[in-house]
Amino acid sequence: MVHIKLRRDHVCAADDYTCSGERVIFVDAKASVQEFLTEVLKAKFLQTSSSHQCLVAKADAEIALVVPDDGAVIPIVDLTAPISIYTINKQVSFSFSLSREQQSAYANYRRRQWGGS
Repeated sequence: MVHIKLRRDHVCAADDYTCSGERVIFVDAKASVQEFLTEVLKAKFLQTSSSHQCLVAKADAEIALVVPDDGAVIPIVDLTAPISIYTINKQVSFSFSLSREQQSAYANYRRRQWGGS
């Protein structure tokens, strides 16, 4: 097992006071990116609001977009790759600051969810 420190953006001012924006999660040393993100989602560490629903997971590289309310992962890297190759520093942050390309990927995901093309 290896530990990875998680950090996340706060959703609102009250969030700053009610809970820490950091947590340590333990995963198998050979866990894939998908397995790691599944554990993060199960931990209910990520929070959302009506206006903030998609976060980018950043380690030593950006690895995925995460939509916690849907339990969805939109890959940036190969989800079957070991998480260890992206977490040399043993940290992953989750941020609402998406690039334009990531915003577009999230919009395409939502369109597919709503039955659009």
